[in-house]
Amino acid sequence: MLEWLALIELDIAVLTEFRRGNSGDQMARGLASQGLRHLASPESPRGVNSVLIASRFLLQERMIETSPSDSHRLVSVEVEGVELAGVYFAQKNEKKPLYQALDTASDELLKGQSLIMGDFNTGIRGVDETGESFYAEECFISLLDQGWIDSWRLRHPSTTEFSWYSRKGAGFRIDHALASPTLDDRISSAHYEHSVREAGLSDHSALVLEIVD
Repeated sequence: MLEWLALIELDIAVLTEFRRGNSGDQMARGLASQGLRHLASPESPRGVNSVLIASRFLLQERMIETSPSDSHRLVSVEVEGVELAGVYFAQKNEKKPLYQALDTASDELLKGQSLIMGDFNTGIRGVDETGESFYAEECFISLLDQGWIDSWRLRHPSTTEFSWYSRKGAGFRIDHALASPTLDDRISSAHYEHSVREAGLSDHSALVLEIVD
């Protein structure tokens, strides 16, 4: 994974399913060696899936109120004038409290240049999956109704791509980047790098955004 990240020369990375411990320490050292030495991650027990933001630029951590059970699933920072929230949602209806926390924070976040990015574990039925199995679809749609922009979908309105596949081979687009309108104006491209999944480095495809000044 570190070799792949080095190849695409990111300025900022949002890594989900990050775990504190030996592997997390190795990942942090490897990212630092690539220049991504500014790190932010929520407090979480060793071995518990969480979120890591790694950046070439200084990070200032921000607070988005969540329930105690979701505190390890979100980390929020300000970086280069952008409010960036990295997320890793729970399964089924257990993801709803985190959606509600983001819903509450949206009024303020949408006023500026903000981005929510990571594994949402849901999408829109019949659009981001082949079936009708998503839980909390209405929570995802509520964020869009508030004014968040699905940056990949805006740029690929009629394209079908999936970022994760079940063991039975069913495809789902569950990794998203939701941008405030003023930030989305600065996004010049958004695409999935499926090679990271196809090579077995992750079970998810990577979502890559290019943001211009």
